[in-house]
Amino acid sequence: MLPGLSEAQGDARTASRGAIMRPMVARRKALEPTLVEAGQAPTMAALGAAVLQRKDAFQALATQPLTQAEMVRHTGLTNRTAFGLVQACLEAEGTPG
Repeated sequence: MLPGLSEAQGDARTASRGAIMRPMVARRKALEPTLVEAGQAPTMAALGAAVLQRKDAFQALATQPLTQAEMVRHTGLTNRTAFGLVQACLEAEGTPG
């Protein structure tokens, strides 16, 4: 049951969704073979590489004890990289993947 609707109203709305969705699904399936994957945007690839570089550095450092100054430095680098990735995703015209 849909909030705010009687059971009969909910059933009527649910039934009409099928009539709307069937043509949309058919159009999507017809369009799908013509779509070309654009690939990853260069900015997203660069940011992904930066994130992987930070991850690798942290994994290497995980076996060694860090001083407080090193922890602050690496936390800052990680935060800047992460926030940069989020900002680039927000500004990108497509999806990050």
